[in-house]
Order: sequence, then structure tokens, then C-alpha cells
Amino acid sequence: MERSEWYQGNCRGRDLAASTIASMREDFAPHMLGQVVRKIIERGEYGAEEVGFFQRLGEQLL
Repeated sequence: MERSEWYQGNCRGRDLAASTIASMREDFAPHMLGQVVRKIIERGEYGAEEVGFFQRLGEQLL
């Protein structure tokens, strides 16, 4: 994977995390995080999007 592809995937993951966090807060639905993690595990892939997702999630926790 090229650097620019990684960057774009990472940005997509970060954006997905931001919208997921907003939905979780709006609906008071913390279980949504478990659903996302389950989907990641089921797909069996962990790349730029997933890294970006958890990076944004971590930033919001700090």
C-alpha cells in the first residue's frame, strides 16, 4: 500500500470514528462500539481505516 493510499484510508477511518462517536453520544448507545469491533474482526482485515478509526477514538478518550 502506498503512503497516499494509507493516508486516505486512515482519514476515512478517522471520519468514521467521528461519526460513530457522535451517534453513540446522540443515542446514548455505547454498544455501537462493540458492533464496529465485531465487524472488523469478522472481516479479518486491519489496515489504514481501522488504525485511523482507533486513533480518533483514542484521541477522544484523552
